[in-house]
Amino acid sequence: MVMRILSVFALAMMIGCADSAPSAPEGGSTTASTAGEGNVVAVTPASYQAGQSVTLHVPNMHCPFACYPKVKETLEKQDGIEAESITLVEQKDEASIDDPRIIVKLSGDFDSDKAIKAIEEVGFANAQIVAVE
Repeated sequence: MVMRILSVFALAMMIGCADSAPSAPEGGSTTASTAGEGNVVAVTPASYQAGQSVTLHVPNMHCPFACYPKVKETLEKQDGIEAESITLVEQKDEASIDDPRIIVKLSGDFDSDKAIKAIEEVGFANAQIVAVE
């Protein structure tokens, strides 16, 4: 009986943690809407150059102590990004993330599809570029 309960619990956890959103098609970003946070529209180009600033929306990034550092570390490994150019937008409360956007000033060529895939691989699905300056 205990094994059955543990099995059901494990199955529920696996289902609850699964990525329920469809993935972006190969070669480009998509337009998406995020419930509860207003409409978030992805920007289409996959490559950007030095001098541009891009804003990433990472909806599954909730904690400034574990989530944000993991996303930042992942972005630091991408071409065209230096560690000091990555900034989490200002939050209402320092203990949580209420606005999961990250602004990155690019120092070289940047492939957003590759970066978003890397962010997804470390557990943050549905990240997307939402603004470019």
